[in-house]
Amino acid sequence: MVLNNLHYNINIKGAPYAPLPLEDVAEADGHTYLIQAYTQSKYHLTDEVTCNLGMHGQYLTLNDNFTLEPRVGINWEFAPRKTLSAGYGNHSQMEFLSFYFAKQATSTGFVQANKDLDFARAHHVVLGYDYSINENVRLKIEKS
Repeated sequence: MVLNNLHYNINIKGAPYAPLPLEDVAEADGHTYLIQAYTQSKYHLTDEVTCNLGMHGQYLTLNDNFTLEPRVGINWEFAPRKTLSAGYGNHSQMEFLSFYFAKQATSTGFVQANKDLDFARAHHVVLGYDYSINENVRLKIEKS
């Protein structure tokens, strides 16, 4: 488990055009927490096949975003010193803190439209071939 205490003091200004004065783009001061937990189990399905199953979770207290991400990997030693592997993982990450505090002009003033921004997400798939040439030399090829 990992607990990140993220302190921020954000003051970003910008001008849409060169002659115009600078305006507040994002402004905030405080802290938030990113809490992460991970678990993994390894199963020997046969003498040649192993499977790794995992789950990663994270929670951002700034906007109460929560995610659970599955991970799975399988290895098959199809010949002595030769292994084929495949893996999948759903991965998420929070955005830069300044993104959450960006201000947007409306007819009634400014709002922080990104305050509830969700984690950025990606699905990762990888295939691999591993050949142990000898005890000191190994060839590993992966394609994601």
